[in-house]
Amino acid sequence: MTPSLAPEVGLMTPNGALVLSVVPGTAAYRAGLAPGDDIIALGGRPVANQPELASYLAKYRPGQAVTIVWIDPEGRHAARVALGMYPVR
Repeated sequence: MTPSLAPEVGLMTPNGALVLSVVPGTAAYRAGLAPGDDIIALGGRPVANQPELASYLAKYRPGQAVTIVWIDPEGRHAARVALGMYPVR
């Protein structure tokens, strides 16, 4: 997320990791995340950007549960999800 992009997607803050896509059937999909949402925390740790989110996710194993917090134009949301494997294409 960048300061110039945040207002374009309806967000007030440039912090977080912008969700670009969500694969149906994944934990993110079941939690309600959608493209354009902004992930601002994972496992109780604030997320400043995409690389930081990737670094935090790398510390978990598939099947582990973690709380994810995100914002969208409707407000702030949180869900506890069991992480899965990244879909192989």
